[in-house]
Parts: sequence; C-alpha cells; structure tokens
Amino acid sequence: MALIVYSDFECPYCRRFARETLPLLQERYVKGGDLLIAFRHLPLERIHRFAFAASAAAVCAGDAGLFWEMHDLLFKSEDGFDQRAIREKAIALPLDVETFDRCINDAEAGARVRRDAEGARDLGIASTPTILVGLLSVDNGRSVNVKVIERFDGHHAFERLSVVIDGILADTTSNRF
Repeated sequence: MALIVYSDFECPYCRRFARETLPLLQERYVKGGDLLIAFRHLPLERIHRFAFAASAAAVCAGDAGLFWEMHDLLFKSEDGFDQRAIREKAIALPLDVETFDRCINDAEAGARVRRDAEGARDLGIASTPTILVGLLSVDNGRSVNVKVIERFDGHHAFERLSVVIDGILADTTSNRF
C-alpha cells in the first residue's frame, strides 16, 4: 500500500501533517512494512515565497540520501527558507556543502520539483496537503503504479487516515481488491 503526499514546505497545514501525523503513520505502518510513503513537491509559489527553494533543497538532500532528514528540518523550521537558512540546514545534516550548492544552482533540481507540480495539476491537485492512499501494482517488473483508493485534501488527523488505511489493509487481506 502507498500514501502519496503532495506538499509545500511553507504550508502551515503541511507542517502540521509532517509534525503530528506523519510520525504516527511511520511508526504504525511504515516500520511494519504495510505502507510506503512518497513525497511529491507542490510549492504554492503565489503565496509561499520560498517554497520552491525549499523543495529544491529537499531534492538535493535526497540526492545524498538525506531527503527525509531535510524534510524534517524544513518542517521544524520557524525561521523561513531564504538562501542562508537553507544552506544552514544543509550544513546541519551534514551534507557536502559544495555538492549541495552545485545542486541547488543547477536547473535539474528545479526541473524535478516542476515535474512533481505538473503531475499534481494533471491529477487535479491544486492545494496542499493532498494525500492519496492506494494500492501498489508492478507493471511487468518495470514500473510501479498506485491505484488510488482514497483522496484527502487538507490536513487530516492520524485517526482519520488510520481508519482508511486499516480498512484497505483488511480488504487486501480478504482479497477484495
């Protein structure tokens, strides 16, 4: 099973999801192997000035295998995401700063963020957080697809998401899907 989160690092509801709900989902479902979580960038640049830069920073941290660590630092931050603050977070992880700086200044990191945002628009997603819950399927061993069962717009508490996830897990064990 998979949970796909479309998120913006400056969105207060995304921050609340990342701080309150995500750790509980990881503890209850991810650690046990019942759920994979994928993050997709949807920086709402019209209202969040530094969201795109924060997403690019997360992409670059991910290149070094530290996406979730940067994710957590960005969502814990209360001081904004200007260039100085983002660089300080990279140093704190610690990332190789020269490699990080090259990545941040390379167009590819931004292009990856834009691809996520375009994918969101293709799915009719325009707000954050938007959470898709679904089943994984592998296409001839080459690509992984998610059959979306449930969509949540806005922040939802762990209790609400867990009811849906538990229901899908119960249905998959009874071969309903």
